[in-house]
Amino acid sequence: MDPGTSLYKQTLDRYTDAAHDQPEDPEVLFDLGMVWKAMREDSSAIKSFSEAIRLRPDGEDAYIQRALCYRSAGEYKLASEDYTEVIRLRYPAIGPFEARGYCYQRIGEYQKSIDDYTTAINEGTNYYKTYLHRATCYREIGLDEEAERDYKKSAELE
Repeated sequence: MDPGTSLYKQTLDRYTDAAHDQPEDPEVLFDLGMVWKAMREDSSAIKSFSEAIRLRPDGEDAYIQRALCYRSAGEYKLASEDYTEVIRLRYPAIGPFEARGYCYQRIGEYQKSIDDYTTAINEGTNYYKTYLHRATCYREIGLDEEAERDYKKSAELE
């Protein structure tokens, strides 16, 4: 569905009104952020998720959604900071390590990326892209044997 449709606008109006009426309700602000995100309005979504986080700092879903918006906007460092908070809140989940590893990779922090991909692998992921991304990082820092090993493992899993 096109984010410019009247259904999105009606939904946005409803949640904007709800946020105005209940400015201290983190769930309303989270939902408003989700509408903004669906409309591909990352900066507005980030503001809503940030406010939801201020009100409920242990609400990991708001961190995850804000991180996705930051990634969409190319703000990988900010996204990695949100994934760090998600890891703190719900370790030992694998997904945040993979996601943060990707963000580190995008900003050229290859060793941090390798560390996160390795944690995800050690925690039990068998996702081929985790090995593929780690291989790319190994290659970037000149560890060609490790890179080749991960490229092979990625191909096996694909």
